[in-house]
Amino acid sequence: MAGAPTVDAAAVQFASGDIEAALHIWTHRARLGDADAMFNLGQLYRTSRDTAQDEAKARAFYEMAAERGHNPARVMLARMFLQDGEAANAHALLEAAAGAGDPEACFLLGSMIVNGDGVPRNVDRGYVYLVMADLTGFPEAQTVIARLNSVVEHETQQRARMLALDLLSSIGRNSKASPIIGAASFGRTEMMSEALPAVAIPAPSASHLIQVQPSPEGLRSTGQATAARVAAASTTDSSYPGELARGHVLQLGAFPSRMAAMKGWDEILRSHAPLLAAYAPLYLPYRSMTRLRVIAGSGARALCLKLRSKKQPCFVPLPDPRSASP
Repeated sequence: MAGAPTVDAAAVQFASGDIEAALHIWTHRARLGDADAMFNLGQLYRTSRDTAQDEAKARAFYEMAAERGHNPARVMLARMFLQDGEAANAHALLEAAAGAGDPEACFLLGSMIVNGDGVPRNVDRGYVYLVMADLTGFPEAQTVIARLNSVVEHETQQRARMLALDLLSSIGRNSKASPIIGAASFGRTEMMSEALPAVAIPAPSASHLIQVQPSPEGLRSTGQATAARVAAASTTDSSYPGELARGHVLQLGAFPSRMAAMKGWDEILRSHAPLLAAYAPLYLPYRSMTRLRVIAGSGARALCLKLRSKKQPCFVPLPDPRSASP
Protein backbone atom coordinates (compact mmCIF):
# COMPACT_ATOMS: atom_id res chain seq x y z
CA MET A 1 0.00 0.00 0.00
CA ALA A 2 3.01 2.27 0.29
CA GLY A 3 2.75 3.73 -3.21
CA ALA A 4 -1.03 4.20 -3.20
CA PRO A 5 -2.82 7.48 -2.33
CA THR A 6 -3.49 7.61 1.40
CA VAL A 7 -6.70 7.76 3.40
CA ASP A 8 -5.57 11.24 4.49
CA ALA A 9 -5.29 12.30 0.86
CA ALA A 10 -8.85 11.15 0.26
CA ALA A 11 -10.04 13.09 3.33
CA VAL A 12 -8.49 16.23 1.85
CA GLN A 13 -10.27 15.58 -1.44
CA PHE A 14 -13.55 14.99 0.39
CA ALA A 15 -13.19 18.21 2.41
CA SER A 16 -12.56 20.17 -0.80
CA GLY A 17 -15.77 18.79 -2.29
CA ASP A 18 -14.24 16.29 -4.70
CA ILE A 19 -16.36 13.35 -3.57
CA GLU A 20 -15.60 11.19 -6.60
CA ALA A 21 -11.84 11.43 -6.02
CA ALA A 22 -12.27 10.54 -2.34
CA LEU A 23 -14.53 7.62 -3.23
CA HIS A 24 -12.00 6.36 -5.77
CA ILE A 25 -9.09 6.50 -3.29
CA TRP A 26 -11.02 4.93 -0.42
CA THR A 27 -12.30 2.16 -2.68
CA HIS A 28 -8.77 1.43 -3.85
CA ARG A 29 -7.42 1.44 -0.29
CA ALA A 30 -10.27 -0.78 0.89
CA ARG A 31 -9.38 -3.35 -1.79
CA LEU A 32 -5.85 -3.33 -0.38
CA GLY A 33 -7.25 -4.16 3.07
CA ASP A 34 -7.17 -0.69 4.68
CA ALA A 35 -9.74 -0.72 7.52
CA ASP A 36 -9.81 3.10 7.77
CA ALA A 37 -10.82 3.29 4.12
CA MET A 38 -13.52 0.66 4.66
CA PHE A 39 -14.91 2.63 7.57
CA ASN A 40 -14.92 5.88 5.59
CA LEU A 41 -16.77 4.18 2.75
CA GLY A 42 -19.34 2.98 5.30
CA GLN A 43 -19.72 6.54 6.57
CA LEU A 44 -19.98 7.85 3.03
CA TYR A 45 -22.74 5.44 2.03
CA ARG A 46 -24.57 5.90 5.34
CA THR A 47 -24.65 9.68 5.62
CA SER A 48 -23.26 11.63 2.70
CA ARG A 49 -25.65 13.83 0.76
CA ASP A 50 -23.26 13.79 -2.18
CA THR A 51 -23.39 10.03 -2.73
CA ALA A 52 -26.48 7.85 -3.09
CA GLN A 53 -27.13 6.58 0.43
CA ASP A 54 -27.08 2.81 0.62
CA GLU A 55 -27.43 1.27 4.07
CA ALA A 56 -26.64 -2.23 2.81
CA LYS A 57 -23.32 -1.06 1.35
CA ALA A 58 -22.56 0.93 4.49
CA ARG A 59 -23.19 -2.12 6.65
CA ALA A 60 -21.00 -4.31 4.44
CA PHE A 61 -18.06 -1.89 4.71
CA TYR A 62 -18.52 -1.53 8.48
CA GLU A 63 -18.49 -5.32 8.78
CA MET A 64 -15.27 -5.60 6.78
CA ALA A 65 -13.59 -2.93 8.90
CA ALA A 66 -14.91 -4.42 12.14
CA GLU A 67 -13.48 -7.83 11.23
CA ARG A 68 -10.08 -6.12 11.09
CA GLY A 69 -10.50 -4.72 14.61
CA HIS A 70 -11.59 -1.21 13.62
CA ASN A 71 -13.36 0.16 16.70
CA PRO A 72 -15.41 3.02 15.18
CA ALA A 73 -16.72 0.49 12.65
CA ARG A 74 -17.65 -1.86 15.48
CA VAL A 75 -19.53 0.99 17.14
CA MET A 76 -21.44 1.98 14.00
CA LEU A 77 -22.31 -1.64 13.30
CA ALA A 78 -23.47 -2.05 16.91
CA ARG A 79 -25.73 0.98 16.49
CA MET A 80 -27.26 -0.66 13.44
CA PHE A 81 -27.85 -3.86 15.41
CA LEU A 82 -29.46 -1.86 18.26
CA GLN A 83 -31.71 -0.11 15.77
CA ASP A 84 -32.80 -3.51 14.43
CA GLY A 85 -33.39 -4.89 17.94
CA GLU A 86 -30.38 -7.23 17.84
CA ALA A 87 -28.96 -6.36 21.26
CA ALA A 88 -26.85 -9.51 21.62
CA ASN A 89 -24.91 -8.80 18.43
CA ALA A 90 -24.50 -5.16 19.45
CA HIS A 91 -23.25 -6.19 22.89
CA ALA A 92 -20.50 -8.41 21.46
CA LEU A 93 -19.20 -5.64 19.20
CA LEU A 94 -19.29 -3.03 21.94
CA GLU A 95 -17.45 -5.28 24.39
CA ALA A 96 -14.67 -5.71 21.83
CA ALA A 97 -14.40 -1.97 21.15
CA ALA A 98 -14.72 -1.00 24.82
CA GLY A 99 -11.99 -3.52 25.59
CA ALA A 100 -9.74 -1.41 23.38
CA GLY A 101 -10.84 1.76 25.19
CA ASP A 102 -13.07 3.29 22.52
CA PRO A 103 -14.95 6.17 24.26
CA GLU A 104 -18.26 5.80 22.41
CA ALA A 105 -18.23 2.02 22.84
CA CYS A 106 -17.65 2.43 26.59
CA PHE A 107 -20.61 4.81 26.78
CA LEU A 108 -22.98 2.66 24.74
CA LEU A 109 -22.00 -0.54 26.56
CA GLY A 110 -22.33 1.16 29.96
CA SER A 111 -25.75 2.49 28.95
CA MET A 112 -26.91 -0.95 27.81
CA ILE A 113 -25.81 -2.52 31.10
CA VAL A 114 -27.37 0.23 33.23
CA ASN A 115 -30.63 -0.04 31.27
CA GLY A 116 -30.61 -3.84 31.02
CA ASP A 117 -30.98 -3.62 27.24
CA GLY A 118 -30.46 -7.19 26.09
CA VAL A 119 -28.05 -7.88 28.98
CA PRO A 120 -28.53 -8.40 32.74
CA ARG A 121 -29.06 -5.03 34.40
CA ASN A 122 -26.15 -4.07 36.65
CA VAL A 123 -25.84 -0.38 37.47
CA ASP A 124 -22.49 -0.69 39.26
CA ARG A 125 -20.84 -2.49 36.34
CA GLY A 126 -22.33 -0.15 33.76
CA TYR A 127 -21.13 2.80 35.85
CA VAL A 128 -17.49 1.72 35.37
CA TYR A 129 -17.84 1.78 31.58
CA LEU A 130 -19.49 5.20 31.79
CA VAL A 131 -16.55 6.49 33.84
CA MET A 132 -14.18 5.09 31.20
CA ALA A 133 -16.18 6.96 28.56
CA ASP A 134 -15.92 10.17 30.59
CA LEU A 135 -12.16 9.80 31.10
CA THR A 136 -11.64 9.27 27.38
CA GLY A 137 -13.66 12.32 26.43
CA PHE A 138 -17.15 11.15 25.44
CA PRO A 139 -19.27 14.28 26.07
CA GLU A 140 -22.58 12.74 27.20
CA ALA A 141 -20.98 10.54 29.86
CA GLN A 142 -20.52 13.24 32.48
CA THR A 143 -24.24 14.15 32.49
CA VAL A 144 -25.28 10.51 32.87
CA ILE A 145 -22.75 9.91 35.65
CA ALA A 146 -24.08 12.94 37.54
CA ARG A 147 -27.57 11.40 37.45
CA LEU A 148 -26.31 8.01 38.57
CA ASN A 149 -24.41 9.54 41.48
CA SER A 150 -27.71 10.09 43.28
CA VAL A 151 -28.29 6.34 43.52
CA VAL A 152 -24.79 4.82 43.34
CA GLU A 153 -23.01 4.63 46.68
CA HIS A 154 -19.99 6.91 47.12
CA GLU A 155 -17.72 3.94 47.85
CA THR A 156 -18.83 2.34 44.60
CA GLN A 157 -18.17 5.59 42.72
CA GLN A 158 -14.60 5.70 44.04
CA ARG A 159 -14.03 2.04 43.30
CA ALA A 160 -15.38 2.47 39.77
CA ARG A 161 -13.11 5.44 39.08
CA MET A 162 -10.03 3.57 40.27
CA LEU A 163 -11.00 0.50 38.23
CA ALA A 164 -11.63 2.65 35.14
CA LEU A 165 -8.21 4.30 35.49
CA ASP A 166 -6.54 0.92 35.95
CA LEU A 167 -8.29 -0.50 32.88
CA LEU A 168 -7.36 2.48 30.69
CA SER A 169 -3.79 2.32 31.91
CA SER A 170 -3.73 -1.41 31.12
CA ILE A 171 -5.06 -0.73 27.63
CA GLY A 172 -2.50 2.03 27.13
CA ARG A 173 0.30 -0.36 28.06
CA ASN A 174 -1.06 -2.91 25.55
CA SER A 175 -1.63 -5.41 28.32
CA LYS A 176 -2.51 -8.92 27.19
CA ALA A 177 -5.03 -9.17 30.03
CA SER A 178 -8.61 -8.56 28.92
CA PRO A 179 -9.90 -5.22 30.21
CA ILE A 180 -13.53 -6.34 29.99
CA ILE A 181 -15.32 -6.04 33.34
CA GLY A 182 -16.85 -9.36 34.23
CA ALA A 183 -20.36 -9.47 35.63
CA ALA A 184 -19.04 -11.35 38.65
CA SER A 185 -17.13 -8.23 39.72
CA PHE A 186 -20.41 -6.72 40.87
CA GLY A 187 -22.98 -8.88 42.60
CA ARG A 188 -25.99 -6.56 42.53
CA THR A 189 -28.03 -6.99 39.38
CA GLU A 190 -31.51 -5.83 38.41
CA MET A 191 -30.98 -3.11 41.01
CA MET A 192 -32.76 0.22 41.53
CA SER A 193 -35.07 -0.33 38.58
CA GLU A 194 -37.64 2.11 39.96
CA ALA A 195 -35.20 4.73 41.24
CA LEU A 196 -33.19 5.20 38.07
CA PRO A 197 -34.60 6.53 34.78
CA ALA A 198 -33.34 4.87 31.62
CA VAL A 199 -30.14 6.24 30.12
CA ALA A 200 -30.83 7.73 26.71
CA ILE A 201 -28.45 6.60 23.99
CA PRO A 202 -27.57 9.62 21.84
CA ALA A 203 -27.59 9.54 18.07
CA PRO A 204 -24.20 9.29 16.38
CA SER A 205 -22.47 12.62 16.86
CA ALA A 206 -20.70 12.33 13.55
CA SER A 207 -21.67 12.08 9.97
CA HIS A 208 -18.10 13.28 9.46
CA LEU A 209 -15.49 11.01 8.01
CA ILE A 210 -12.46 10.17 10.08
CA GLN A 211 -9.13 11.68 9.19
CA VAL A 212 -6.24 9.52 10.23
CA GLN A 213 -3.47 11.54 11.84
CA PRO A 214 0.18 10.50 11.89
CA SER A 215 0.79 8.65 15.16
CA PRO A 216 4.00 7.53 16.86
CA GLU A 217 5.00 3.88 16.85
CA GLY A 218 2.30 2.96 14.36
CA LEU A 219 -0.59 3.95 16.67
CA ARG A 220 -3.70 5.07 14.81
CA SER A 221 -6.42 7.56 15.67
CA THR A 222 -9.24 5.09 15.04
CA GLY A 223 -9.83 3.82 18.54
CA GLN A 224 -6.72 1.70 18.97
CA ALA A 225 -4.66 4.56 20.44
CA THR A 226 -6.56 5.09 23.65
CA ALA A 227 -3.49 6.52 25.32
CA ALA A 228 -3.50 9.52 23.01
CA ARG A 229 -7.09 10.44 23.86
CA VAL A 230 -7.42 10.07 27.62
CA ALA A 231 -8.72 13.37 29.00
CA ALA A 232 -9.15 12.99 32.76
CA ALA A 233 -10.26 16.54 33.52
CA SER A 234 -11.94 15.59 36.80
CA THR A 235 -9.21 13.23 37.99
CA THR A 236 -7.31 14.01 41.18
CA ASP A 237 -4.52 12.32 43.09
CA SER A 238 -7.14 10.72 45.33
CA SER A 239 -8.56 8.87 42.31
CA TYR A 240 -5.64 6.47 42.27
CA PRO A 241 -4.00 6.41 45.71
CA GLY A 242 -2.91 2.80 45.27
CA GLU A 243 -0.92 3.63 42.14
CA LEU A 244 0.75 6.53 43.93
CA ALA A 245 1.59 4.43 46.97
CA ARG A 246 3.12 1.70 44.81
CA GLY A 247 5.26 4.23 42.92
CA HIS A 248 3.50 3.52 39.63
CA VAL A 249 2.90 7.18 38.69
CA LEU A 250 5.30 9.30 36.67
CA GLN A 251 5.14 13.12 36.58
CA LEU A 252 6.47 14.85 33.48
CA GLY A 253 5.89 18.44 34.50
CA ALA A 254 3.57 21.09 35.90
CA PHE A 255 2.05 23.67 33.55
CA PRO A 256 0.15 26.97 33.97
CA SER A 257 -3.00 25.56 32.28
CA ARG A 258 -4.54 22.35 31.00
CA MET A 259 -3.99 23.54 27.43
CA ALA A 260 -0.30 24.12 28.14
CA ALA A 261 -0.09 20.63 29.69
CA MET A 262 -1.69 19.09 26.59
CA LYS A 263 0.77 20.91 24.35
CA GLY A 264 3.57 19.81 26.66
CA TRP A 265 2.48 16.19 26.30
CA ASP A 266 2.42 16.49 22.51
CA GLU A 267 5.97 17.86 22.49
CA ILE A 268 7.26 15.25 24.95
CA LEU A 269 5.56 12.45 23.02
CA ARG A 270 7.10 13.62 19.75
CA SER A 271 10.56 13.60 21.35
CA HIS A 272 10.20 10.31 23.23
CA ALA A 273 7.61 8.29 21.30
CA PRO A 274 9.42 4.92 21.65
CA LEU A 275 9.23 5.25 25.45
CA LEU A 276 5.87 6.95 25.96
CA ALA A 277 3.58 6.07 23.03
CA ALA A 278 1.82 3.30 24.98
CA TYR A 279 0.90 5.45 28.00
CA ALA A 280 -2.15 7.61 28.73
CA PRO A 281 -1.63 11.23 29.84
CA LEU A 282 -3.46 12.50 32.91
CA TYR A 283 -4.03 16.25 33.35
CA LEU A 284 -4.46 16.93 37.06
CA PRO A 285 -5.51 20.34 38.42
CA TYR A 286 -3.33 21.42 41.34
CA ARG A 287 -3.87 24.92 42.76
CA SER A 288 -3.29 27.25 39.80
CA MET A 289 -1.41 24.67 37.75
CA THR A 290 -1.99 21.41 35.86
CA ARG A 291 0.20 18.40 36.51
CA LEU A 292 1.06 16.12 33.61
CA ARG A 293 1.31 12.51 34.74
CA VAL A 294 1.08 8.96 33.41
CA ILE A 295 0.31 5.73 35.24
CA ALA A 296 3.32 3.70 34.18
CA GLY A 297 2.94 0.63 36.40
CA SER A 298 5.83 -1.07 38.19
CA GLY A 299 8.25 0.20 35.56
CA ALA A 300 7.69 3.88 36.42
CA ARG A 301 11.09 4.42 38.05
CA ALA A 302 12.98 2.65 35.28
CA LEU A 303 11.07 4.65 32.68
CA CYS A 304 11.91 7.88 34.49
CA LEU A 305 15.62 7.01 34.49
CA LYS A 306 15.51 6.36 30.74
CA LEU A 307 13.76 9.70 30.14
CA ARG A 308 16.25 11.53 32.32
CA SER A 309 19.09 10.00 30.33
CA LYS A 310 17.51 11.70 27.31
CA LYS A 311 17.32 15.07 29.14
CA GLN A 312 13.56 14.81 29.82
CA PRO A 313 12.71 15.97 33.37
CA CYS A 314 10.49 13.61 35.36
CA PHE A 315 10.02 12.14 38.83
CA VAL A 316 7.94 9.56 40.68
CA PRO A 317 5.72 11.52 43.11
CA LEU A 318 4.91 10.52 46.66
CA PRO A 319 1.27 9.87 47.70
CA ASP A 320 0.92 13.12 49.67
CA PRO A 321 -1.84 15.40 48.28
CA ARG A 322 -0.89 18.05 50.87
CA SER A 323 2.53 18.58 49.34
CA ALA A 324 3.18 22.21 48.46
CA SER A 325 5.33 21.29 45.50
CA PRO A 326 3.62 21.08 42.10
